[in-house]
Amino acid sequence: IDQTHSRSDPNNYQTTERVYAVYAMNTISVGRVRLQAGVRVETTQSKFTGYKVFFGTVPDTNGFLYQTTTPVQGDSLYANVLPSVQFQYAFTPSANLRASYGRGIARPNFSDLPPYILESSADQTVSVGNPALKPTDANNYDLLIEKYLRPYGIIQAGFFYKTLSNPIRS
Repeated sequence: IDQTHSRSDPNNYQTTERVYAVYAMNTISVGRVRLQAGVRVETTQSKFTGYKVFFGTVPDTNGFLYQTTTPVQGDSLYANVLPSVQFQYAFTPSANLRASYGRGIARPNFSDLPPYILESSADQTVSVGNPALKPTDANNYDLLIEKYLRPYGIIQAGFFYKTLSNPIRS
């Protein structure tokens, strides 16, 4: 195998990513209760150029040699709606309870997205990049009790829970 082509050509890629986002938020306070809610909407647009590297068999030998490297194009477009809400109840001016929910994402690594193909006819293997990968979605839940100490400091106790969907596996 020509190690130079098999190692470097698939890792030679170009990526352009644009993220467009809008955010809206509102806070309402009534007596001891405070409610803050918001939503962020993101659209991610990506374009990729990767490379297909092909190795062919050498007649009358057990080896195979580098044949060609050709460009491969790919793109991706997806949107995410990321709501959040926080509820706060003040037991006293220096003690409160907070409960919150927020949705987030973890984007794929740039190196996992470009459409590369490493193909060998000798051992009939193919390795590929995946421009169709979407981010992992996370739902985050928090519950927190706080006591502010005068003049400085805070004591907090809390619980959080997270659920993940659409995980990216390598």
